[in-house]
Amino acid sequence: MKKYFYIIVISLACFSCNRKEVSFISLKQFDRTDTTFSNNEVHINSRLHYIIDDYNESDQALKAMDSCAKAVAGTKPKDFTNFTIVFYKSSDMTNVLHLKSNPRDIDRYSQENDMMYSYKWVDGKFIGRLYLHD
Repeated sequence: MKKYFYIIVISLACFSCNRKEVSFISLKQFDRTDTTFSNNEVHINSRLHYIIDDYNESDQALKAMDSCAKAVAGTKPKDFTNFTIVFYKSSDMTNVLHLKSNPRDIDRYSQENDMMYSYKWVDGKFIGRLYLHD
């Protein structure tokens, strides 16, 4: 009987340690592509936005984010002078429903409180991943 009790306790402990896998939600309404001119050169800049659902600070979540950024970017960076993908953690104010009815909150709240990582390419070359929030 004790053997079964320990198996159940260990199983419950392992189950509670398992974190949900993160998922990514596009915020297409905030994606931007701009063209500017400087020194007789054309600069095309693109910025994409994603929410990280079930965000947790773990190596697994970071690897998932790296994979997502790589998949989303694909061959796109070579078409832009600057190409950026920004990830926000999900919160009461940074979620699809809230931002749909309150789009200005992306600037008023989300950038300050929930912006987590930025992935940047310049002239088609990956520059790096920047952690943006403490």
